[in-house]
Amino acid sequence: MKNKNVWLSMFLLAALGSAIQAEVIIRTHVEPAGGPYTAVSSDNRIESQNVNTVYRTSQLKMRHANANRIIIPFMRFDISAVTGLDLSGAVLSHTITWESNSTTVTLDVYGLIDGENDYWDSNTLTWTLASGTLAWLTWTTDGSGIYTNYTPNAEIWQKLGTVTVSVTAGSPNLTVATNPTDCNLDSFLNADTNGLVTLALMSGVNNHWCDIASADISGPGLTFPESYRPTLTIPVGQSNPQPANNSTIVDYDSLNQLCFENKSIPLYQVWFGAADANELDYRSVLTRIASIEDPASNVCVPIPAEMLPLSAPQTYTWVVDGYNYPISDPNQTGEPNQLAISKLWKFFTSSVPTVHASPADQYKFPGETAVFSAVFDAVTPVTEVFWYRDNTVLNPSDPDVTIEIINGTEDQYTAMLTLANIGLVDEGSYFCVAYNSGGSSSPTGSAYLVVKRQLAGWNLDADASDSIGNYNGTLYGNPTLVSEGNRQAMVFDGVNDYIQLPPGFANFNAGMTISVWAKPSVAGSWARFIDFGNFTQGGAQIDNILFTRYGVDPTVRFDSGGGAVNAANVMALNEWQHFGITMTQTGAVTIYKNGLSIQTGTVARPAVVERNYNYIGKSNWTADALYSGAMDEIKIYNYALSADDMATLYSDVAGPFCRTPQKYDFNGNCVVDLGDLEMFAAKWLDCGYWPAVCPPLP
Repeated sequence: MKNKNVWLSMFLLAALGSAIQAEVIIRTHVEPAGGPYTAVSSDNRIESQNVNTVYRTSQLKMRHANANRIIIPFMRFDISAVTGLDLSGAVLSHTITWESNSTTVTLDVYGLIDGENDYWDSNTLTWTLASGTLAWLTWTTDGSGIYTNYTPNAEIWQKLGTVTVSVTAGSPNLTVATNPTDCNLDSFLNADTNGLVTLALMSGVNNHWCDIASADISGPGLTFPESYRPTLTIPVGQSNPQPANNSTIVDYDSLNQLCFENKSIPLYQVWFGAADANELDYRSVLTRIASIEDPASNVCVPIPAEMLPLSAPQTYTWVVDGYNYPISDPNQTGEPNQLAISKLWKFFTSSVPTVHASPADQYKFPGETAVFSAVFDAVTPVTEVFWYRDNTVLNPSDPDVTIEIINGTEDQYTAMLTLANIGLVDEGSYFCVAYNSGGSSSPTGSAYLVVKRQLAGWNLDADASDSIGNYNGTLYGNPTLVSEGNRQAMVFDGVNDYIQLPPGFANFNAGMTISVWAKPSVAGSWARFIDFGNFTQGGAQIDNILFTRYGVDPTVRFDSGGGAVNAANVMALNEWQHFGITMTQTGAVTIYKNGLSIQTGTVARPAVVERNYNYIGKSNWTADALYSGAMDEIKIYNYALSADDMATLYSDVAGPFCRTPQKYDFNGNCVVDLGDLEMFAAKWLDCGYWPAVCPPLP
């Protein structure tokens, strides 16, 4: 039974020609002229309702302002068409069309307990609540007749949860939705007996005032589409189709059933066929292949044998119609013959290859061999593949290029690319495309070939030129040269001296090594050995790779842009020391000082991107100090040198050093020799027994 003033109706997306959804959407709609008000107010002022010339509500007011007005929006929904279904998982949404504050507000969501109150008349409700003729709310006044607060009557209202709203003052059209964790509507909706439910939003936040769209209406300054109205969305019916909607099926010869998940629907009819059907014509172009009563939660329907095997290329459409018991049969004694909800899905069969696995990165030294592989699925044999480097197709007649197609398993093909005697010309990004009689595959994902090598080296004994030739630097300020013994180095004043390097330093997927000789004279805050990076359009630093002092501490820090490793208390002033870091292709970092490992850690590898702001002795952050002191022999590699290599870099300049102290090296010369034996013999027969004398020798 429905009250004539019930102005909330059900919108079931089941009628042919509608957008077909696996859910029930129930929205408010516009009531006829004369009684539209859906917010109750403590001051019963009609202008608070924002009505238009035909007295239909376009916006609900919501307000809580002490010593002023309290306005509560009520929203009634007709859920009679889904009576008897499991309504769990429902979501309430509404659209705020105007907000007074820039704020985050938590609203309480209440439900009107099932009963006669569900048949409230909006006209009466609006005008009589403030005077207390309805006991739905207990109102508080300030003693002078001004209503300042309210308390919901627990016998009439059930608190269902909360919804959080984050808005900017004056911001338009913000849709806010509950979630089942913070606001669970399940028991409230499932307990309904009369097909009507009322929900209310209540705020205890002082001076919170907003407008909520409530009607599909246009007028001067008003354009609110249907989707803006308060909405209950109830997940029911069929979902999660297999094959997935709009998917492309390559192994179509093995596809022999259609599956989906069911919720709350007692009867399904399934239609299927080789056609690009739509909601208007599917019953005329498809075949009904199944009728399923009392379906389980997971349903699979065999494709009739006469329709198998499927062909390609072809568009297939299948429709699942869900039927419920009619409203006239609330006890479900008859048949579920009321079309409740339909879902139309499509899939496409294709004989063209599809990518099963993309190639993986390769990191090789010059002269080595690199092998890429890509795997494709295809019912029709793959007859040709093309490999690309940096979007240019490779020439298979090149004697260093070998391309093969291997049919390892049924309907699966592996494309192999072998590059012999690789050099810098081979470095780049590789991908593959496969072909058969049906056409071409999509490109695989890209994989990098990184040729492991020293990228750059700055001797700093005359200028900022790169000994490798790729990254010649530009001097800024007036760095000076200094000779100390056989060392030639560059001195930076910490005021305006630094070196700017060209763009580059893009790919460190294979790892990284930085090596520098340094003699800092001042502990400048965050003073850099090197800083490579970029800036966003807003001026923020990104993609940075840093080798730096940590603040003003004697700590060395390496930062990949995806993590950092610190070696504490290792940097001395006014003395030469060799620092280095290695980072492997897995992000394992080792920091070295004077040829020895002093700290390890793990970072994410730097992003593969060209870096445009690259410096020696300068930071990309203007607040950081410039480096003050001398530097010499800076080297960058695009892979991780070994511990032996790092020791050699140090000893090439410092000379031989004791890398591995020996246990019996008593004189500290890094060799166990006669000198150590002499020191041992001098202590021969020394005894520490007490109080007894030492035992005699045997």
